[in-house]
Amino acid sequence: MTTNDIRDARQLIAEINHPTERPRWAWWAPGDATRYHVTLLNAAPSDAMLGTAPIGTFRALVITIDLYTDRPISIVVPRPTNDEDRYTAEEWVYRKFPGGWWPGIRPLLAALGWTPKTDRDTSYRSTDHRDITAAIARDCSTSTPRTSAERVIELLNQYGQAKFGDEWWPGNADSWLDQADADELATLLDEFDHGSRQSRNSLQ
Repeated sequence: MTTNDIRDARQLIAEINHPTERPRWAWWAPGDATRYHVTLLNAAPSDAMLGTAPIGTFRALVITIDLYTDRPISIVVPRPTNDEDRYTAEEWVYRKFPGGWWPGIRPLLAALGWTPKTDRDTSYRSTDHRDITAAIARDCSTSTPRTSAERVIELLNQYGQAKFGDEWWPGNADSWLDQADADELATLLDEFDHGSRQSRNSLQ
């Protein structure tokens, strides 16, 4: 840890939150093994947008790790537009942000008031690891995982239907394959189509 690392979320936000000046940045060391380069953007709408921008100034946290490597990684976390969009572990996963960043970044979001009113704790918490793990697990359980082989079958089937129409399927596969292979293809496509319908119905 260097001498200019900041470990208090409210202090860091106070250091970088100067809307009328040029953007400032600071090093954030929340308590895990990661150091984050953090800045807060405050962007006014362009002249062409005056009078039409729904919220006026655009605000977002820009967070970077591995800043001095060949491939620094950054995310942009915009200010929530309403109470339903405030950041929770579930919202973080829904927005496809890196799950491992949540415990370190959540204190900054709380300091900005971008988390729900019931969660404005700006300290680094070990329970955030548990929360993000559970949120990722729930997200995975409600999605439909597809293997690469299944995706290839789906795309080839769509391509065949679009290009050949009724000559594709149902059609006369035994005109091109021997009878055993044609029968096996018919069975496999029927099973695939049935499984796809079941997966879609389970999500409705």
